[in-house]
Amino acid sequence: MNEYPTVRKRTRARPTAEINLTNLVDVTMVLLIVFILISPMIKEGLEVKLPETTTSTILEQEQSILVVCDKSGKVFVQDKRVTVNQVGEAVKSLKRSRPDAIVLLRADTELAYGTVISVMDAIRSAGITNVGMVTQKADSAAGKSK
Repeated sequence: MNEYPTVRKRTRARPTAEINLTNLVDVTMVLLIVFILISPMIKEGLEVKLPETTTSTILEQEQSILVVCDKSGKVFVQDKRVTVNQVGEAVKSLKRSRPDAIVLLRADTELAYGTVISVMDAIRSAGITNVGMVTQKADSAAGKSK
């Protein structure tokens, strides 16, 4: 017989090359739920304090070309910043691609009246005569107290 015991080679346990996807799926689902819950609360566009009126008509903004004037006098056409001189051409090119679109002007209440008129004049100089003004409907309680 063999007086020496048999020697076994020790082999290291190899690490498995698998990625545990359970945690990844959990995090992804939580992020998806958070985005679904928060997305309706996110306002699109620039922060503009609109003038209040007692009568207003609700238009679908997906079908409109939106021109925004913030309180510092900056002008944006469809969220792209332009100068007052460029407004007419920018709106005209968008109107060519979407002839049924309505042009809406959103101006801050603190903006000088002359700036709003300059923007409207630039739009009308481009041949667009139908321009809507975006306003905010006044609360009935606020209207009674004034």
